[in-house]
Amino acid sequence: MIEFDRGAGGLPLIRMSAPQATATVCLQGAQVLACQLKGEELLWLSPNADYELGRAIRGGIPLCWPWFGAHPDQPGAPNHGYARTALWQVATTETSSTRTFLQLKLEQAGGPYAIPDCAATLSITLDEKLHLHLTTANRSKQPIRISQAFHTYLKVAQSDSVDIAALAGCRYLDKRHNMQPNIQRGPRIPPAPIDRIYLQPPSRVVIDDGSRRLRLESEGSGSTVVWNPGDEADALKDMSAEMAQHMLCVETANAAEDSRTVPPHGTHTLGMTLSQDIE
Repeated sequence: MIEFDRGAGGLPLIRMSAPQATATVCLQGAQVLACQLKGEELLWLSPNADYELGRAIRGGIPLCWPWFGAHPDQPGAPNHGYARTALWQVATTETSSTRTFLQLKLEQAGGPYAIPDCAATLSITLDEKLHLHLTTANRSKQPIRISQAFHTYLKVAQSDSVDIAALAGCRYLDKRHNMQPNIQRGPRIPPAPIDRIYLQPPSRVVIDDGSRRLRLESEGSGSTVVWNPGDEADALKDMSAEMAQHMLCVETANAAEDSRTVPPHGTHTLGMTLSQDIE
């Protein structure tokens, strides 16, 4: 089932439901704000989130597109691109007895920072899992370069007690130390603050916080970002250090050296699937 609604600040929402799952999507940013599988919330959303048109919402799954982090050439451009604060349009909806499908599109946004003849679509499928596919379409005669991420805020028991065994032994770039390369030692994610780009990680990782295990599967990605601001969250308007203890961002990405070139009249799709790991 799909229902249209208005949320805090009057922002347009879409509520999706399937037999074993529910999700809430904000049309600003095409952002999944909440997702429950079998009654259990998987995502973290700040209780102090700012629901105002044109401002990023802290939590859920923000879309970083068409660049991740700072713009490579324009210092005045918004951090993490313009998709997360733009209003997307509904392209398609479908429902069946087993799943719900929603496709959103973004064609004209970004103002002076927009990439000409570049459009994005986000496909969201909800069944016993949450599936997201972000497709970039280059309609021009020139190649374009993009970086991007699903900036997924996961709800965890304690951020300093999380294991991601699949990242053990992976090379990463430390964004807190001038992109210095290093190797992850062991499965335990170090205490916050942390901001790392893991390169060529496995396409499937399991996030284990000691009380539950979440599975994140990636497509079209060669990088995974792990971020938590720790005590530095107290400097943020919509977050605090105490809140940061109960979230960890594990992001399916095309970041740093994993940024992608989309050929003329070509496409690139970044995908993620989030589920409860019961194996």
